[in-house]
Parts: sequence; C-alpha cells; structure tokens
Amino acid sequence: LGECSKSCNLEFLYKPSSCVCTNKEYYLSFTYDKQQYPPVLFNNKYYDVTEIRLYTPSLNLYENNYSDGELLIIHKGVKDKNDNFLICLPIKINDSETSIMNDIIDRATTFVTNVDDVADLNVNFNLNSFVPISPFVYFKGKVPFDCTQDYNICIFGNKKHYISVSSDKINSLKLIIKNQNYFINYGVRYKINNSFKL
Repeated sequence: LGECSKSCNLEFLYKPSSCVCTNKEYYLSFTYDKQQYPPVLFNNKYYDVTEIRLYTPSLNLYENNYSDGELLIIHKGVKDKNDNFLICLPIKINDSETSIMNDIIDRATTFVTNVDDVADLNVNFNLNSFVPISPFVYFKGKVPFDCTQDYNICIFGNKKHYISVSSDKINSLKLIIKNQNYFINYGVRYKINNSFKL
C-alpha cells in the first residue's frame, strides 16, 4: 500500500444523460451521452464514458466482502483509445434511503426483462449522483471482462460511501440478470488517495 494523491489525481464533472439500458444476461449495460467536454481528468489525461455496467453481486470485494451490487463506469482516453480508465462503486441494501438507483432498477425490471432487450429508462441520470467525493484505492491491472488491456482502476466505497438500493429492488434485479461468478484477484500493489476533493 502507498499514498498517491499526486500520482492518481482525479477530477470529474459529468453532465446529465439519457439512460438507454440493455440486458446483457450477466449485467445491465447503460450508454452515456457524449459530452462537449470530456467529463473525467485523471493524471492530466481526459477520458470519455464508453459504457456503464450494473452487476449483482459485486465483482470486487469491499471491506473483504462482496457488496449487494456494483456499478462500473468504463472510460476511454480521448487521445489514446487504448488508454482505459475504470471507476468501481459499491451498491448496498439500505431500505431507509431513497435512491435514483431504485428508479433505474424498477424501470429496468419492467422494460428489459429478457436478454438483449433495450429500452430508454427515461430517468434523471447523472453519474455525479453516484461517484462520491471521498478517498479511493487506485491500481493498474486487467479486468475480468477485458483481459487484453490494462486499466487504470479506481475503487470507491466504504461504510459511509456507497450507492443505496432497497432490498426488493436487488431481489427484482436478480430475476433478470445472472450472477457473473467472477473471482477477482488482481495481485497488484494498491495505492490510496486520501486527499480527493473537488
């Protein structure tokens, strides 16, 4: 472990987007509208969003346990399309909080119930609502769904920072997508950015 506030500097400003969802059997895939200006600046390189994925349960361990779900935001470099950047966010059951994720899952389980179904979920969709201003873990490695290229990976989330979802929505989600059964063991050295802020 090491501290990397200077070598993993992250800034982001996502704009609202439409929310077109596709059932990919093992996850839900979302498009994100291309912005006039790239929404992410990481280590002085700009990135656009290429895909968003929703899994249940999570692919990554959070505090040594798999989370109820996980949102992966996949980015590509603006100048170098082989430059990959990934943000990972845990989703946890919390029946006492309202969340836009509840609305997203509610509409997905209505309109994309079968594999390859596609629908515009017509919800207020902005990734700024999900990515927290909080410390994160950074490392570089390959991901289970793309073993051909390295990714810059930032994993957020702790007991206070997660995407909340109701238990009934998670149960509904499990009826339309399958458990991926990935086991992630990156085998890399992690670095932590504790000074992340706007």
